Amino acid sequence: MQSPFLTLCLTAALAVAVVGCPAPVVASTCTSANCANGCCSSGTCITANTAATCGLNASTCQACTGATASCSASGLCVAPSGDSGTQVVDAGTVDAGNPCVDMPGSPILGTLSKVGDASVVSSSALPAGIIAVAEVNGTLYGLTAAHGVVHSIGALPNLALGGAVATAIAPGDDDGGMYLSQFLVASGTKVLAGYTDATQAGKVAVIETTDGGVTYVNAPGNYTATAVGDAFIVNGAGIGAINGLGVYGLRVGATLETWSLASFDGGLNAAGSGPSGVTSNGVLMLGYAKAATFENFVTALPPATYSMPLMNKTSFDIGSSSVTLAHGFDVASVDGFGSWAMVVNGGYGANGPFTTGVSAVPVLVASDAVVVAPSVPLLSNTSSQCTRVIFTSSSPTAYYVALQDLQGRRLIKLSP
Repeated sequence: MQSPFLTLCLTAALAVAVVGCPAPVVASTCTSANCANGCCSSGTCITANTAATCGLNASTCQACTGATASCSASGLCVAPSGDSGTQVVDAGTVDAGNPCVDMPGSPILGTLSKVGDASVVSSSALPAGIIAVAEVNGTLYGLTAAHGVVHSIGALPNLALGGAVATAIAPGDDDGGMYLSQFLVASGTKVLAGYTDATQAGKVAVIETTDGGVTYVNAPGNYTATAVGDAFIVNGAGIGAINGLGVYGLRVGATLETWSLASFDGGLNAAGSGPSGVTSNGVLMLGYAKAATFENFVTALPPATYSMPLMNKTSFDIGSSSVTLAHGFDVASVDGFGSWAMVVNGGYGANGPFTTGVSAVPVLVASDAVVVAPSVPLLSNTSSQCTRVIFTSSSPTAYYVALQDLQGRRLIKLSP
């Protein structure tokens, strides 16, 4: 079954909440290296950035029509401003009357505001084309929209596109019909990336950052992933020769190990996959979309539930021992940082994806059960919602949030 996330991104038919859609893999002659300020059409870089060819950072050119008939300076199809002028002119400049131009917000947070004790530890412009990051031994690695190439990009506050490590797209699959999954997950010195096509067929790539070695593994519908110890956990529609909605284990060492780790049974009535993450105290977070309504749910499981199945390559039933961490049509993504679940809320409206806020949910383990405390707001968007979260990532020492608006794309390190 196609996940509601992928269905939305490919057909815009379902109103489920997402932060951003998978990035289509562009043709081989158009890359983020030569088309950072344009979009790709049949392998050609188009830099006009008009309603007919809208997009930046080597994304596939989109035609803006209907309610979103104008192209913003950040390469997004948006609704016309409705004033006497034109929202986008030939140089890509947006005229007065657009609230995102008249009130762009701060250079770092844009229209997002800090709440409570939240603070921005560091920030930097995001290298062109990066759609996901992961930290390995203090160095950030980025996944590009062009071919799914993984690059080293340095460390905050000075990010730059470094040398290519490896390509996440298997040879023969880079034909323009694949969609990169919105994750890059680290386990030790390895990172995991994934992609699918319109039918949900796809693979994940385990990349060794020390030497660029890659292992490609069949993984249909790989929506999200996380890592516990030396194992990757893929939330999707299969792994290897196993198919079906669920959660799958993957280890790449002396041998390749894949198995069905968990199923969305126990009365959860799941019809699609969802966010994944793990906290420092071992709470595993697995998301799904409920059938009929496609409301997003994220469950939380204690280490006692999944540790032995993860070690022994056996499986467990998610519904039997999980508690609901978050739910709603506006749950867009979840990461674990410290003993918090970091939740991004937002939606997908007439002007594309938007973000309403970021919050931290304390999660504790007591008597082999998860206790979920009230959420603590960290970032809140204003009514204009001109700045959106395009992806997040976490490491043992950092929580990263990537932002996009008319002021550009940047990565911040946020402290709760």
